[in-house]
Amino acid sequence: YYHQERGECDFVVLRKNESTQFIQVCAELNAGNRDRELDGLGEAIRKNPEATGLILTENQTDEVDLPGGGTVSVLPVWRWLTELQRIPNNGK
Repeated sequence: YYHQERGECDFVVLRKNESTQFIQVCAELNAGNRDRELDGLGEAIRKNPEATGLILTENQTDEVDLPGGGTVSVLPVWRWLTELQRIPNNGK
């Protein structure tokens, strides 16, 4: 799934029909795309305050502030995929 209203968020992770995480994906978070990426992600999270946000990039690691409050992690996609391997799935 994805979120689109005024802004856009690339992916919505659902559990039991509830949005639990919003993910933006870009090669690099930079001055040219920063506002667009953060605005779409921030909008989605403000509508679902229990959800977390994440920005996946090629090589960046950071914590950034969202417009309107809150922070999100910026991770290289390879690191995120590696960490997913460590999360137990409880047989599901």
